[in-house]
Amino acid sequence: MVARNRFVTTQLELTYRCNYHCVHCYCVDQPVREELSTEEFRNVIDQLWELGCMNITFTGGEAIIRKDFFELARYARERRFVIRLFSNGHLLDGDRLEQLLELKPISVDISLYGASDATYEAVTGSGERYGRVKRNVETLVERGQRVIVKIPLMHESYHDLEKMLAWCNEIGVPYLTDVWMTPKDDGSTKPTLHALTDGEMRDFFTRYGGKAKKLVRHDEEAICTSACSSPIVSPHGDVFACTQNKLPAGNIREQPLAAIWKDSHWLKEVRDVKWHRFAECRTCEFQDTCFICPAISFYENGRLEGPNSHACRVARIRHELGQV
Repeated sequence: MVARNRFVTTQLELTYRCNYHCVHCYCVDQPVREELSTEEFRNVIDQLWELGCMNITFTGGEAIIRKDFFELARYARERRFVIRLFSNGHLLDGDRLEQLLELKPISVDISLYGASDATYEAVTGSGERYGRVKRNVETLVERGQRVIVKIPLMHESYHDLEKMLAWCNEIGVPYLTDVWMTPKDDGSTKPTLHALTDGEMRDFFTRYGGKAKKLVRHDEEAICTSACSSPIVSPHGDVFACTQNKLPAGNIREQPLAAIWKDSHWLKEVRDVKWHRFAECRTCEFQDTCFICPAISFYENGRLEGPNSHACRVARIRHELGQV
């Protein structure tokens, strides 16, 4: 059992810049704000080491775009962190691939957006990318690197799902599918326009869903583990409760990370989101299979303790299919 409010793993968002322009992306690049320097990120890594953190995930945007990515990743390895990379895989070839293999990350998680250049163009804004990503992933696997393929399910790529899963099985890599399309970090709901239709979602859960574990809710149950053991540090030094909850709890340019994590009133509020505060959800017939994301609820209705349309839709469809 992980102790609450203790550091276990941390995501360092090195940049919000990216070589892709995905229609569903939640990141918002802020060019007017200066990204943390190499030394500032090294200082964050030092603070994490002092706080007993064990794992660092490098992510973005596309983390590889940072010219000092390998310098920072090597520094984390020298500090004996277990490291992980989230990437779209496009730039992981040639010398970059060799440098990455030398780091021996516990995992390289690659987002897969389709099984053809046409689908990649519809999702990422440019074609001729699928083949390159496919080759890079296959090379990583051939070289013995653990890879996890992440498949965000959206309307533009759902027709390729069967091919994507078949390829993952063919090369022997685990995969994760995700039906969530979340708002952008600035609150815009544009990415949700690309979510699966009800028909596509029914098809997905019919073919791949299986039975959902029935939940037994308790009044003092914490609805989410965000703000407990896995802080997020943005390219600009903001500290967040989780990937979806992008209201800053503080900034490491102004306060040490430990002080932010301990004293932030916002983080204390997030940790106190208990089931007894969900008045509408407590009377819902679908509550026993509903995965509620307080951060998404906040984007939709301005408060953490309430329903959100996506969670409600998924729970309803699974009940309709008898997957309880």
